[in-house]
Amino acid sequence: MADEVQKLKKSLDKDFLGLKNNQLTKSYKSVNDYYTDGGKVPVGSVVYNRRMSAYKNFSEDWKSNLNEAGVQSGKLLPAYQQQIEKMYPSLSAYMKQYPELQQIFRDAVTSPTPPSAQILNAKMRGTQFWQTLTDSAVAYDTANDATRKQMVDGNVLKIQSLAQSSGVKIDVNEAKFKDLAVKSIREGWTDQMISNGLGSLLVEDDSDTVQLRQGLVGTKVNQTLDTWGYPTRGGTRQTFVNEWISKIATGAESTETLQTYMKEQAKSWYPSFANDFESGRTFKQIIDPYARIAASTLEKDQESIDWTDPLYSQALNQGPEKANAPMSFSDWSRKLRTEASYGWNQTQQANDLANKIGSSLVRAFGKVR
Repeated sequence: MADEVQKLKKSLDKDFLGLKNNQLTKSYKSVNDYYTDGGKVPVGSVVYNRRMSAYKNFSEDWKSNLNEAGVQSGKLLPAYQQQIEKMYPSLSAYMKQYPELQQIFRDAVTSPTPPSAQILNAKMRGTQFWQTLTDSAVAYDTANDATRKQMVDGNVLKIQSLAQSSGVKIDVNEAKFKDLAVKSIREGWTDQMISNGLGSLLVEDDSDTVQLRQGLVGTKVNQTLDTWGYPTRGGTRQTFVNEWISKIATGAESTETLQTYMKEQAKSWYPSFANDFESGRTFKQIIDPYARIAASTLEKDQESIDWTDPLYSQALNQGPEKANAPMSFSDWSRKLRTEASYGWNQTQQANDLANKIGSSLVRAFGKVR
């Protein structure tokens, strides 16, 4: 028996790794190699735990299929299956889906006096297993094939719509989305629960995650960071963005909680603006006058100004020697024109002014009449 279990375990691992290698175009040598992505993912990290969860879900489905085939629970002969479907058409779905109930069906069809569907139904309801089923599950499981297909198709369209609202295009024919549709129907999920379940699937897939980053969720996260003056760029910012995209997609957080979190963080990044934040103003609103002055003076797009660059951020914080206070608008304007690092001397304004001054000097010396 131990040898047989070991063989099953090896088959499970092989099937799982083959699936992942095909999906990710990577070659993992063992399940642990997959968990750590070849040593790149730390043990216990979010990605590591997510990969463990993916394996667990796969193994549970795999074992359930074995049970259904009678490998572990004892073969349910085809003749019995046909007889059950004939005698108990409204209940036979449970025979196929739940090996735990097969013994009850087997006893029913082999009994000299088979119980009625009502009696068999009552016997099934008396099991501990049945107590875990919801009314939604019973309604789905006992429906005919046409009705079940209609229920699933409707839910798949809802899942597709939810994905599109996040800026992600999915292939609704993929098994994982149809499985989600069935699971959400049977467990009576709300739209928010379906959205969270969809998010969990999307963040597990590299291509879907890219779409999330480029779509509505990623856009909202980046806009919120800009609104509250997230003080870094590059890889640090992208890591932060990715973490919040995953949290929002899976329902662990929301765009509203991100706003609250960023507001509190902004108070520590820009202490001189803390009272403004409390009064309801955002970082972007506060810096707007500075941004307009810089854009007008330097003849550049206001949105192109990087306020994480010390060249510009010093307008908002003059350092401890000046109590971290922002510059006055006049000081800021003067600084932009007088320090070469801003490049004002390369603007059309500077050229026009130089020409005007030159003409005035020429006139002053009587060269032009």
